[in-house]
Amino acid sequence: MALICDTGPLYAAMDRADADHQTCAELLAGSDEQLIVPAPVIVELDWLASSRLGPEPFAAFLAAVTLTSSGGSDRLGLSDGRHR
Repeated sequence: MALICDTGPLYAAMDRADADHQTCAELLAGSDEQLIVPAPVIVELDWLASSRLGPEPFAAFLAAVTLTSSGGSDRLGLSDGRHR
């Protein structure tokens, strides 16, 4: 089974000032499920994080993901061994 991530939890995990930061960061870091980020979420996350937090948090996020393709649909997965 996979956990399909949306912009809100990913952003909250990046933004330490977000009310849901701790919960979202722990959910994403501690998940045993494959984490999938649909391509449109990446665009939205880039805009949101860059406009509110500057370029560093989104750059760190990109450094932690790998682009994969499945069934003609682009998606991103975290780059550690659990998420490919």
